[in-house]
Amino acid sequence: MKKILTFIFSCMFFFCIHSSNTAFADTFTQDPDHLYDVVIVGGGIAGLTTAYMLRDRDILLFEKEERFGGKIWSDQIQGVSYNIGTQYLMEEDNSFIRMLDELEIKRTLYSITEAPTAAYIGGTYYHDLTDIPMDVVDIIDLVKIISTAYRKQKIFQLNPNDPRWQKLSRETLIDVIKTDNEKIMAIFRAYLRGACVTKPEQVSAGIGTYLMGDIYNIAPFAFVEGGTQKITDTIVEKLQGKVLNNTLVKKVEEKDGIVHIFFERNGNNFVVKSKKAVIATDAPACLWLLPEAPTWKKNALKKVEYGTIITVNMFFREIPWQRFMAMLVEDVLFTGVIDTNYFTDIAGGKNASPKILNFFISIPPNEKDLKNSILAKSEQEIANSVIKEFGKIFPSIDISKYILDTRVTKFVDGEVGLTPEHFMLLPYLQKPVGNIHFCGDYTDRNSFLMGAVLSGYRVARELGSIYVVSESNEIRFARTPNWGTFGFISIFTCILLSFFGLYLRIRKKIYPRYATILVVTSIALLIITIVYPFYLPPYQVIYQALSLVILIIALLGYFIAWILKFLRGNKHITKTQA
Repeated sequence: MKKILTFIFSCMFFFCIHSSNTAFADTFTQDPDHLYDVVIVGGGIAGLTTAYMLRDRDILLFEKEERFGGKIWSDQIQGVSYNIGTQYLMEEDNSFIRMLDELEIKRTLYSITEAPTAAYIGGTYYHDLTDIPMDVVDIIDLVKIISTAYRKQKIFQLNPNDPRWQKLSRETLIDVIKTDNEKIMAIFRAYLRGACVTKPEQVSAGIGTYLMGDIYNIAPFAFVEGGTQKITDTIVEKLQGKVLNNTLVKKVEEKDGIVHIFFERNGNNFVVKSKKAVIATDAPACLWLLPEAPTWKKNALKKVEYGTIITVNMFFREIPWQRFMAMLVEDVLFTGVIDTNYFTDIAGGKNASPKILNFFISIPPNEKDLKNSILAKSEQEIANSVIKEFGKIFPSIDISKYILDTRVTKFVDGEVGLTPEHFMLLPYLQKPVGNIHFCGDYTDRNSFLMGAVLSGYRVARELGSIYVVSESNEIRFARTPNWGTFGFISIFTCILLSFFGLYLRIRKKIYPRYATILVVTSIALLIITIVYPFYLPPYQVIYQALSLVILIIALLGYFIAWILKFLRGNKHITKTQA
């Protein structure tokens, strides 16, 4: 339960804003005869990943903002770093983490057990999720849901062409996760409310169970030293001379096999030519850039829906409540909270000043009235609303007197609506139009940060990159072993004790009852150990417990057998004396 928010905010709230990175040329000189290999439109993580994987080619990347990074954004206040976009990452063995290692991106790792995850559910505040009272029935229902999500998540990891994957993606999460336990459902509703902008009854079961995997994810989480934007800044540095910011691309079209990119820079209009082009923007921008796109492409892009995300950063002189790492909430305006400098080195640690809390408001694509009413408010009005709602959680504290300042950022097209219909669109969203290719989180089944990066890999692969790995070697999902070290120890111990029990029973013919108990118990635990990871997450602590149970049974059984034999021997001596 303590990992619920680790994946929620690390994957969902990465959006664009201010940064220190800049382009490497203030002017652009057009060469009408020059033909680039690839021109990339969009300097977010998807476009930058594509460019990085094509860095040996004659490429050019355009970004309309002054800052590169798109949906990854970090900033500082009084020397304290904080992330406005991606908060932190899961430190798992996948292709994205391997790219960070290649880029020498330094990260500080923490176990989720080192920090409390608070919850405000049903009008009650809990400092940690483990404080939520649960009886035996609640625990059984929770285990059932985790088991269902775990097994369905394995289906989501299959190839999208697999009929099982397609069936799962067509269902909603509520179709798959069923329970009448209102307490458990309240926890999951609050969790999913923060995990994505799509409601549980509308989110696709595939991505929904993938997000729910954070509940039982045992990987540590990682903070990028210097802020998450260090990732995109580093890529920009490595692409020096191949990127331009403050450049507004107005149109992309293909004529006679050559792609023409029309853009404006410093008040001047230019056109460059390229063999291939990559559009690494969101779906609405794609429609604007490709007015002559075929009907099938336009229809697919028009069906991509976005929910609105609003980030409210609050800067406190001190924290008057017992601090938490993150908070899962229900029935308030905001959908989640993160204490950005709870203990992280990048944010200065617990003693840093000011203390920074990030509040996130997510509005589903279909709640247009709510969206319009909130967007109509000023930044100060939104901040005041969040302060008022936060005050409901700590009614005895005057929150406002501890606040130094606030910062509000509105992202109208903040996050893709992950409905079953969206996943059925993916083949059309990914498909190139002639020599024009497409990438971005909306084109990948993982979505979020990971999906954006993997979409860049896909396009780079389509364009013949020598750096990106093949699709078969790409690690999209962490390859968690079914048993691991302690699991195999448990299996080996069960087998060993089973044979030892048979040996005592058949060859030695001593302690027959003990030998039988030992064999039966060892075989039963062996079956449990082997079958367990197919139904529930393979926690190493479970295997440690199983090994301990086996050892206790072996020793206890031996001790009982010895006592029985001792008593039997004394009884025999008594009869003889009589």
